Amino acid sequence: MGRKAERVGQTLVIRHDLPLGFYYLYASRPTIADAAGLEAVAGAVSGTGAIFLKIDPPGELRVANSLIRDSRFMIREGRALQPRETLLIDCRKNEEELLGAMHPKTRYNIRLAERHGVRARAVAGSECEALVPKFWQLLFTTSRRDGFSLHPQEYYRILFDVRSADFQNELWVAELGGDILAAAIVSWYSPSSTATYLHGASSRERHEAMAPHLLQWAILREVRRRGVTAYDFGGIDEQRWPGVTRFKRGFGGTAHIFPPSMDILFRPGLYRLYRLQRFMRGRE
Repeated sequence: MGRKAERVGQTLVIRHDLPLGFYYLYASRPTIADAAGLEAVAGAVSGTGAIFLKIDPPGELRVANSLIRDSRFMIREGRALQPRETLLIDCRKNEEELLGAMHPKTRYNIRLAERHGVRARAVAGSECEALVPKFWQLLFTTSRRDGFSLHPQEYYRILFDVRSADFQNELWVAELGGDILAAAIVSWYSPSSTATYLHGASSRERHEAMAPHLLQWAILREVRRRGVTAYDFGGIDEQRWPGVTRFKRGFGGTAHIFPPSMDILFRPGLYRLYRLQRFMRGRE
């Protein structure tokens, strides 16, 4: 999407531009194991002119009080860009065990969708490219309904273009009578043996057919078929996305809570102004 990025060791750092030529740097779930690694990354980018470095940790970084006290950087808890809580499903279980772990209503809705004749499948190649505008329109409808923000349409197109031997994104759809009632982007990453539900959308039409439930069940079955061990259902939040969270929890799984985001300050005065303007805009 045009953002500048660089690697510091194993950590990918992405530049986020702000008004008046200012910017901050961001690392999402970096492979930093301890306080020494955190200090090394911060030191490597501290002279770039960034206001601060934001890190959404993958797990506890064991950042001791001594680091915060003795570090040449100020460290503050910041607003996470990634969801703080996600739902993980163990796909080493067989299909009967997966169904048994679901809420009874979810199992019922899957069977109901099957009786309605809903079919789910992965979309590839030129058909995937042709369906991006349709998927974006479904996303727009869903975002208005469930209260989440969208990326530009081009962002979703790029997701399908970027791939490697270890990584790819797929578009999945659930159809009835030739109409797409639900769709999802699933990210497959072989090194971690994890498939991740990145984005999903559904139509208001034929709601009674329960297409989203069958779509997710079809994805779960494919995860097992490919020998992938885990399905990451993505962000959940009872306060911000109650409907989405209730839907995801219906499939079972175990909630995983990430540590708070950390802002490592390079220019404290400008950081205070950044936080103040976000507060005044109701975004803090």
